[in-house]
Amino acid sequence: MIADLLTRLETEKDRWIEFALNQYVMSLLPSDCKTNTVDQNLIGVFGPDRFDKTSFILRLLGTDGRECDRLAQVLTVNEFNFSFIYKWSADDCFHLVYPDQTRAACKNVKELETELQALRKQIEFWLVTYDQPIIVELSRKYLSSRLLTDKREKLSIIDFPCEPEARLLSEYLPLCSVCLVTESAPEMGGQLLQARRWLPDTGDYYIVLTQSLQTDPVQKAVGSGEITSLEELREFYLRNGVESVHPIFPLDFGRNVVTVSPNAPVWMDALFLELLEEVTGTKSPETRMLEVKSRMRGFVRAKDLQLETLEKKLQELQENLIACEQSCRQSEDDAAQLFGQVELCEAELTSLKEIEIEKFEASTNEAKGLAPFKERKISKLKESFKQQETSMLDFYEEQAARVSILLKEILQDGFSLRAFDTNPPIGRLALKHGKGLDQYLNQGNFEEDASIVRETLERNNETIFGYYTRQLHDYKEKGEKRLQEQLKVKEEKYEEAAKRGRETQEQQEQYKHKILEAEEQLTEARSVYHHCLESIHNLDDLLKEEFAKAAASLQEKMLAGNASDIERWACHNYSQRMLKQAERMMKNDYF
Repeated sequence: MIADLLTRLETEKDRWIEFALNQYVMSLLPSDCKTNTVDQNLIGVFGPDRFDKTSFILRLLGTDGRECDRLAQVLTVNEFNFSFIYKWSADDCFHLVYPDQTRAACKNVKELETELQALRKQIEFWLVTYDQPIIVELSRKYLSSRLLTDKREKLSIIDFPCEPEARLLSEYLPLCSVCLVTESAPEMGGQLLQARRWLPDTGDYYIVLTQSLQTDPVQKAVGSGEITSLEELREFYLRNGVESVHPIFPLDFGRNVVTVSPNAPVWMDALFLELLEEVTGTKSPETRMLEVKSRMRGFVRAKDLQLETLEKKLQELQENLIACEQSCRQSEDDAAQLFGQVELCEAELTSLKEIEIEKFEASTNEAKGLAPFKERKISKLKESFKQQETSMLDFYEEQAARVSILLKEILQDGFSLRAFDTNPPIGRLALKHGKGLDQYLNQGNFEEDASIVRETLERNNETIFGYYTRQLHDYKEKGEKRLQEQLKVKEEKYEEAAKRGRETQEQQEQYKHKILEAEEQLTEARSVYHHCLESIHNLDDLLKEEFAKAAASLQEKMLAGNASDIERWACHNYSQRMLKQAERMMKNDYF
């Protein structure tokens, strides 16, 4: 009787963990994807979406032959970045189970191809979007391998897309018992260049090299006898630069592997069986629970670091935006100021061009014979000439002073108020009849000398006017040249400031766009972070609840009136073992 009790207690020892794990999985997944929880062994596959990756998944599930190649070609459709979960159907039909729980049954590969083509078009034109995997239930007609069939039938493989979203990883990666990272050996060149992108942050994984027999170095090594066994093939890759602390499986399932070596198909079959044994190995409920919690904590740590990085990035972008806005305002102010200087310079050029010397107008009424006889004197003519000449000189000196002030206002330091020469060359008055008496007795002589006075004044007026005009022209020409140079410099500076303003405005818009992207990334990261924390808390609550139920059941057996001392001892012993399990899984947080 005690043996039966011990057997029953040993069986029930981990059952509470199984209950908690199953409820945890149900709570972790969205309600429309809970059909996935029936699978007890989920494998995650990372890697670039290629034909050989899909072929590898199908081969791992147990398909073989030319029909497998055709099926792999149809299923390689991940250009729209959604994921598939592959599993075996219960009948001979293909079934597609969409996240909204709608199903599509396909009798053959042709119907499956038609359904997937329709799916592609719907996704391409944004008629539907899927953020959860699509389940592909394979027809049992394609289960051609008879080795480890029972394990293959319980196997589900999730094909993660090229750029898996964080929420997809946080929901499905913890459920994967193991992860496989595929890398095409012919493109590897001795290094895991592509595979490093696909390595998950947490959990155990294996490196799977597809087409490993297609590289020239391997074929030469096989031909020369350097590689004669599976162990030597694996060792060859390890010796040639493939560095990994995780197991490496150099696989190849092409039709021409036998041409490389007659033993190649045997090697590949052995490798596939070894890999299948590894990924389907039985794990205790406690081990699985610890792995799930470890992965979830890994996600929390990764997301915590990502949040810190994104917050710093967002703060930096916001600071850069503020600096850019200040720079933009400064550029606009500089451009406005320079534009004002350009307008002022253009106005000064216009004003400079408008500066002119006015011409003196002499009064020569006495030269017209209108003066009375007593006024017709030589002294009167000479006095009138002197007065007119003095007025003319004063007039032009005033004009020079007026123009100097205008030029000084425009040219400033480029012009001096004393720049005009005020000593013009003038002709002397030479009367024809002014050698005798002071009185003109002959009207004609008076008119002739008066005409000489008028002509001399006009000639001197032209001379002085030209004298000052030439000086003004020189100053205006030099000033205009200087202003043109200043205008060119200011226009260039204005264009630079305007260009800088446009560039800062574009940069400002770019920063705003980057800030929006960073805020979206931060919101998504926070959502995933809180989702992971909530899942861990829910898991701990479920563990506590199930542990309390199991402990209460054992206590009830211990306190039963008909229980013997041995039975009480056995129940106490197993309750202590369960307590140790709970402590290991919850890190003494609650015990």
